[in-house]
Amino acid sequence: MIKKGISILCIFIINLFTLLSKYSIIIKGSTIFLGTIIVILCLVKRKMVKLWIGIYATIMIILNIVCFSRLHYVYITASNDTYNKNTKWMTTQTDYTWNTGNCDVILSSIFRDRIIHIPHDEKYTEYICYYSKDVCLLDDQINYEIKFQHLQEKFISIGRMSPQISSWLWSDNKLDELSELRQNYETTPRIYVSSEYVADESDLVAVSDEGYNLYIWTYEEYEKMLDEV
Repeated sequence: MIKKGISILCIFIINLFTLLSKYSIIIKGSTIFLGTIIVILCLVKRKMVKLWIGIYATIMIILNIVCFSRLHYVYITASNDTYNKNTKWMTTQTDYTWNTGNCDVILSSIFRDRIIHIPHDEKYTEYICYYSKDVCLLDDQINYEIKFQHLQEKFISIGRMSPQISSWLWSDNKLDELSELRQNYETTPRIYVSSEYVADESDLVAVSDEGYNLYIWTYEEYEKMLDEV
């Protein structure tokens, strides 16, 4: 009787941890439902308690192996690389993963070995030239000011950045502006990317607004935006 009570308690604890886990709602519901059935079977068919618990334990082991391979295996195989759930990108920069306010460390990975298209008066010209394979000027002129708010809502926000740290890439006036913006959380420059596919393309477009927020999207997406103008 005591053993059966302990077994039922263990199943209850497993269900509780499943409920508090980060599994999907479907997995949580299915697992808890199965666990409840096992508890009932343990109460009704007392002679088969060990069998039901064995079946349940086997299913839970398989479930955890599947979830581990999908959610955590990437961290092990990537060695010291870190993963950002918003963009699905890998990087060796821990700051980028935790969005500590220095997510501009990912820009070297984004711009490296890529052609970056920028406006003629782009604030980040020197910054982009420093990291990218090549820089091209955009021929088509778009009134970005009326689009920036829309881009912020539509694009993925990677987080805040500190571009002024690379002081040699900025003039004194721009450094002063960046330092002033950095003093307030709301005005701190941020990076916005169109989608996770940015990391897979060789041609990108980068445009900044008056607040030094940087917007990055693929050149193909940029051409589609031109058609909408």
